[in-house]
Amino acid sequence: MFNCNAMSLIIIMSIASLVVSENPVYNHYKVIGNVDNVEIRDYNNLLYVSYVPMNKSDRSNSFRKVADFIFGNNSRNENISMTSPVVMKTYNNYEMAFIMPSIYTIDNLPSTNSSDLNVYEEKGGIKAVIKYSGFSNNEKEERFIKKLKETLDANNIDYKNDFEVLVYNPPYQMFNRKNEISVTINYK
Repeated sequence: MFNCNAMSLIIIMSIASLVVSENPVYNHYKVIGNVDNVEIRDYNNLLYVSYVPMNKSDRSNSFRKVADFIFGNNSRNENISMTSPVVMKTYNNYEMAFIMPSIYTIDNLPSTNSSDLNVYEEKGGIKAVIKYSGFSNNEKEERFIKKLKETLDANNIDYKNDFEVLVYNPPYQMFNRKNEISVTINYK
């Protein structure tokens, strides 16, 4: 049975999915290779607005806090299109980050009204990515992180410990769900 926080999160994510632009997946990267079931991607610089939860129980507030910014609680009361994927940075207490649409730069993005939010541009780089379907959860994420590590180790590809969970679909979408795990690699 859902608790009140989980149900609130589902409702907020469902509403958020209604404001996703017609082409919510922007060209954040190009595929430059494949190693077994892993894609090697060259990512562009990305502009993020994010929230780092204070602890595990605070994670349920992450989506609401960042969504509040794109729904207009910002310095210009401007609604901002939601892009896909939503990024969860496992190495930073499951920081939840929304990628800002490409029309924005660090200079023209509205400022946050909340000191809880972070705005930053992340330098592009080479990442290895493994895909999986269905609803994401900690057990599944750990299983695919392990598979990704095994593939990279077997192919002598060095990687950082900056694993990210990429979630592409709203919570009410039951079928054809897309998720990924990514990690920065040293790829030649």
